[in-house]
Amino acid sequence: MPVPGVPPLPIFDLPKSPLLPAPVLELPRAELPSYEVMVFPASPAPPQASVKSQTQKRTEEKPEKPPQPELPKIPISKEVTKIQIPVLDIEVPVPRAEIVSTAMTTSAVSVGAALAATSVFKRLVSVFKPVIKTAVKKVQKMRGKEVVSFGRQRLEQRRSKRPRKDFLA
Repeated sequence: MPVPGVPPLPIFDLPKSPLLPAPVLELPRAELPSYEVMVFPASPAPPQASVKSQTQKRTEEKPEKPPQPELPKIPISKEVTKIQIPVLDIEVPVPRAEIVSTAMTTSAVSVGAALAATSVFKRLVSVFKPVIKTAVKKVQKMRGKEVVSFGRQRLEQRRSKRPRKDFLA
């Protein structure tokens, strides 16, 4: 049952889509990697070990620790102390406590000063901005220029950027 007051919707006959042939794809090709064989001169054969008894082999097969690499000797100044790490058996140079505390205090003071200056600057801007705006408006009135508000300035800028309907026709 049709609803009174609502016009019937139009029915459009859309054309069928054209039949397109299936694309023909070539099989992919790949080139096998190749390389030139490098020839090295043969080294002399290692000397053959003589046959030893099993007891001698067992005594000689004890696991050996790998050699520890030697660390270069670096001259250490008087401001550095060494701390021995017990598990790794390594000595680590560490600055003296006075130097560490000075660096920590300096960094804390500089960060605090930067944060305080930022908040003070934001507060000053919010306080002085209206004062400066009123002073600029008074100077413009004294010079005889028209004082236009910020909103009116933005509206005028948008009007000049937006295309007008009479140009589109």
